[in-house]
Amino acid sequence: MKKQFCNGKHNLVNKMKINLLIYHLDLGGVEKTAVEFANELVELGHDVTITTIYKFKPQMFDIDPRVKLRKNLGFYFKGLNSIVSLIPRKILYSSFAKGDYDLEIAFQAELPTDIIANSSNSKSRKYAWIHGIGMQYSDVYNKFDKIVFVSYDVKKHYAKSFINTSDENLKVVYNPMNFSDISEKSKVSEKTVAEGRIRFISVGRLSEEKRFDRLIDAFSRVKEKTIFPIELEIVGSGPEESILKQKINDSNLKETVKLVGYQKNPYKFMINADVYVCSSDYEGFNVAVTEAGYLGLPILTTNVYGAKELLGANEYGLSVDLTEDAIVDGMIKMLDSKTREHYSSIISNRVEELFVHQRTKQLLQLFADEDLKD
Repeated sequence: MKKQFCNGKHNLVNKMKINLLIYHLDLGGVEKTAVEFANELVELGHDVTITTIYKFKPQMFDIDPRVKLRKNLGFYFKGLNSIVSLIPRKILYSSFAKGDYDLEIAFQAELPTDIIANSSNSKSRKYAWIHGIGMQYSDVYNKFDKIVFVSYDVKKHYAKSFINTSDENLKVVYNPMNFSDISEKSKVSEKTVAEGRIRFISVGRLSEEKRFDRLIDAFSRVKEKTIFPIELEIVGSGPEESILKQKINDSNLKETVKLVGYQKNPYKFMINADVYVCSSDYEGFNVAVTEAGYLGLPILTTNVYGAKELLGANEYGLSVDLTEDAIVDGMIKMLDSKTREHYSSIISNRVEELFVHQRTKQLLQLFADEDLKD
């Protein structure tokens, strides 16, 4: 019998054995999304495995114990991917991902996608996930039953690349969001800034594309322009950490810009902030922005992919150009209490509309033509 898939309230297809192949189980947005998706699927009764090629740090995530974890190399060093990529893909599939699965998902571009494209399992369905705009199109995508994009912006970006693929097989599915978990974790609030200050916060890996350097420069200018006491909190860790610390020191901002490091529970910091800021150069659909919106934080984001899908034409938050000047102007607008109150009052419902109601429909459409065996 065919069941209906579900997101919380709705069922999906009959029970499936599913494998999600990713590079690492380590700090990162894609990894977090993979875990949330796996948790969601096992909750619905599916048999789900997360398979990693390289780094393996499950302790960094809240993984449902029913999710199976398949560790391969378990480590990574610079240049390893180039070495592994020299091995024929069919051998990599047999070594890293082979199994009696009903559905094989390449949850990241390039090597994971190449490996699943060379699956020897003729009975499985095969999906490829595309999270952002850095992917180079390859003919291996012709071997997949469906291509899944995390936003309509990302799908539009690749429209010409997939011109020979039926639109019925090009799907948009928003990232999974465990809102009950976010709510519970946000109750363990942590006040790390002085009372009376307007608190800007940003969460993410401290990597170049997130442009936290630009955010710090913009904050410094806003601080000089306003009489309001303000503070910036950045939650995350990554390769740019030492550079950002030096910038904070050089700009004499140690008292007002805080790097609090990686946090398994960033929501306890978010809940006490006044404005969430995304300063990235590019995103597929920023997970932290969505989570902050669910918690009722007014959103200020650069106009990356997904921003206008969430915020509209500044109806539900502020989307600005990818420049320091634009971020400065946006931050100054958010200093107005009425502006913050307005956006705070409507953003949560907007997030639920997209990531509960619309996402449920997206999942139903994704699995609508599946007819897998019990």
